[in-house]
Order: sequence, then structure tokens, then C-alpha cells
Amino acid sequence: MTNSTYDTVPYESKPFAQSQPEQLAVMATLFGLHPTLPSRARVLELGCSGGGNLIPLAARYPSASFLGVDLSERQVASGKETISALGLKNIDLRHADIAAIKPGRVKFDYIICHGVFSWVPADVQDAIFRVVQENLAAQGVAYVSYNTYPGWKMREVIRDAMIFHAGSLTDPKQKLDQARAMINFTQEVSDERTAFGKMLREEAAIIGTAPDYYLFHDHLEADNRPCYFREFIDRAQSNRLGYLGESSIADMAPQRFGEKVYGVLQQLSGGNILATEQYMDFFRNRTFRQTLLVHADTMKAVKRNLSPDLLRGFALSGALRPTRPFAPETGEEVEFRDLAGRSVKVVVPLFKAMLLSFFEAYPGSLDYETLVAGVRGKLEGKINLTDADFLSMGELLLRLMLDGLVRLHVEPTLAPGRTRNQPLAFPPARLAAVSGALTFTNVRHESIGLNQMDARLLALMDGQNSREQLAEKLVERTARKEFTLMRDNVQLVDPKEIRPIVDQLLVESLEKFDRLALLVH
Repeated sequence: MTNSTYDTVPYESKPFAQSQPEQLAVMATLFGLHPTLPSRARVLELGCSGGGNLIPLAARYPSASFLGVDLSERQVASGKETISALGLKNIDLRHADIAAIKPGRVKFDYIICHGVFSWVPADVQDAIFRVVQENLAAQGVAYVSYNTYPGWKMREVIRDAMIFHAGSLTDPKQKLDQARAMINFTQEVSDERTAFGKMLREEAAIIGTAPDYYLFHDHLEADNRPCYFREFIDRAQSNRLGYLGESSIADMAPQRFGEKVYGVLQQLSGGNILATEQYMDFFRNRTFRQTLLVHADTMKAVKRNLSPDLLRGFALSGALRPTRPFAPETGEEVEFRDLAGRSVKVVVPLFKAMLLSFFEAYPGSLDYETLVAGVRGKLEGKINLTDADFLSMGELLLRLMLDGLVRLHVEPTLAPGRTRNQPLAFPPARLAAVSGALTFTNVRHESIGLNQMDARLLALMDGQNSREQLAEKLVERTARKEFTLMRDNVQLVDPKEIRPIVDQLLVESLEKFDRLALLVH
């Protein structure tokens, strides 16, 4: 039993932050359910690949348990090697067919199925629904991602052209070469003066940037079955599963598009959330969904009214960083930017103090009371604060959450000790660094890219080396020309010249690792 295409061209196994149990728990809690805390949950992943999504979670939550299933023997074997290297005892990966999974005695609190549903035959899709229904705990949440229409209508044109052009080729490299040739040709001949030509050219440009493994599996596999949202939900409901929402609240908040759009959608759908979601797909030309399912019996407990008061029950974090130093009590406008480059400009002192509190705590989180205390501390004796001010702060928090700029947590997260003398990298990240990787999974389950010098430094952070020892090792390796430091176009090799530069680099890198959530206590 094997999946030859994934054994031949392995899929890059990486984290999907939107699928992590914490995110699922946040959404369930927002909508009135009482899910199991991620730190002690049982988690099943269908189509786990090499464990890139599950293994960091197992390292993060030692008291939880994780099981992954995949049809690719090669990828499962690779994941098992990583598990062994990390010494993890709370996770198992199995080479097995999803359709062969039977009801278990113990149910799973969270079931994850990312990048599988649209790329398997209809009978396996049926099996995914069945496995979820039979193995999900009463208050459990399942995550299933899939390609959707109408967005995939145009993408299918490119896919069909690539498959037609590649013909009966079986060699993966030849198939990819011919697929890329068709993408390039499509961009060249598409007439941008027509609506169809413009759309075709834009879609070809998007697909053309995809890495080989993604292009091969997401676009060239024999099975690729997009569907309308309503069709997916009909099949889920026939398996006694209900629609909780999407993995991100920002993906299901029509009010973000203004009162006019929100009002029209409400009128068209009659307030029915399923109809609203389908209308939004039509209007936004959506290509992909990450849907959360629960047992049909659980739906009666779901409450969808969001208010600022709801946020008091969560810990909150935000990666927004001020672009310059400022005094929060003044009336000057200050811009804050997050790690993705998105920005928000604020003038109100209360709001500036709030965002500054998030920045100081990041990547740790703050509970609502601590956030309020921090804001008061920054403005006490400078600004008179009223209850109305804090009501407006709650409304801003809700808006930032809907925009994905503030993240909610069902369990508090601690920032790494910035003053720790023996820095310890998150074990999965350090293992990847030791192997020579330049992309890593952090504690927040995000993919982080580093330059070679930082990656080598991260590999040394095993909790045993002091900052002084780290500096000495960097100096030694730079002097041996393992690392390159230049001055006036001349490579430095004298330890006396290297040391002050390394000391400064170490300070900067530690601060960077801390902000990127790559360090642990």
C-alpha cells in the first residue's frame, strides 16, 4: 500500500498555522462551545505527509497526544526519523489509508485534514466525512481544507491546458517542464485587452510562481475536485456534521467590507450564514476554504453574535511594531506594522498605549485585565481615562481581530526569557537548523525564514551554551571562514577584529529570534 506520486515527488511538509488546535479552539470558544484545551488534547491528522504540521505541535504540547496518517510510506518514514531525533513520545505517524480508518474507542478533540480533500477520489472524500463523524469527540472540531468554485473555474483552464500539453508523460521532471512551458506560453499569448485574457494571464502568473512539488501535486494530479461551498456543506450535513465556521474569523466577516456590502449580503441571504458564505464566495471569486466542522448535535449550542465583551475571556497578542519611538500620551499619529508588512495608524493615546503593550509582550500574550492595567500604567497621570474609553478600546480590539491583526489564545503564551544566559531554540527549529535548513517552525506554528548566519547560530542554541560561549564559537568559525564577515571588501579572519562584530550580531540575532518566537524558556 503506497502512494507512488508522493513517494516520487514528496510534498514539502510544513506547519499550517490556520489548522493548529489552538486556532480551532479559539473559533469554537468564540461561537459558544467548550473545546478541550490544546495542551491536553488528542489530535488526529488525515494526510500528515512527513509530520511537518504535527511534529512541532507535539513538541509544543508534551501533555497532548498526536496521531498522523498518510498513504506515502516515504513521507511517513521521514517523519518518524524526525520524531526519533527529537525524542518525542506523544506522537505517532502511520502509513495507512484514510478509507481504512475505523471508529476508535477514544475520540479525538481535533481532526485536521489539510490539502487532501480536493485531491482524492469521491469515495475517499466520503471516507473523510465518515472518519470525522465516527472519531470526533462530542465537543470536538474538525478542520478540512478544499478548493472552491467559482475561483477555481479559471484556474481549471490553466490546469487542463497543462495536463493536455504534458500528454502521457510519466517522468515528473518532464511533466513539470512541459507544464511550465504551457504556463509561459499562456502568459505570452493571452490578450490583456479582453476580460478573459486578463484573467487568464493573471492566473498563469500566480501558478507560475509555485514550487515544483506544489505545481505537481496541486495542479497536475489526476484527482483535483473543486466544489462549491454549498456542495461541501450538503455532504457534511448528510454525514451528521454541521458548519461551525472558517479557521480564521477574518475569512467570515462580511462587515469588514463596509456596511453597504454587509447589508446587501444580509438581505440576500436572509441572515442565513450558509447562504451568506456562498454569496461571499461568488462576490470574492474564492479559490480555497479552510472549514471547521462539528457534530450536528453540537450546532444547537453555537452562538454567532460577536461583541467586545467576548474578548475578555481570551489571552491576546499582536505583532504590530511602532515604526518610530513615541510618547503614547501625545496626539501625534503613529504607524504600527506587523511581520507581514500590514500597518495601522493611530492617534488616540489609549489605542497607542494598547498597541505598545502588545508590542512589549510579543510573542507572548496578555489577558484582558493585564492589558488594561498596562494601558493605565502608560497613561496614568497624563490622560484621564473613562469607562467609555475602554469601551472604545474593546471595539478596536474586535476590529483588529476581524482584520487578523490581533490574535486570540485560549491558553496564555509566554514570551521567551530575553535575559536567559543559555538561549534555547524551539527544538524542531534547532533540529532543522542543524540539518542546514533556512526555514523553520516557531512556537506560534508559523514558518520563519532566516539567513545562513542566523540559521547556524540557531543550531548552537541547545540551552547548554552561554552567550559568551556562543560568541566564542561564532568567532572561531568565522576565523576558519565558515562564516563570512567583510570590512572594506576584505574578509575578516583576525579574532580580535571579529569579536566586537560578533558581539553585536549576537545581540541583534537573539532579539530577532525572540521576536520571531524561535526561543523557548
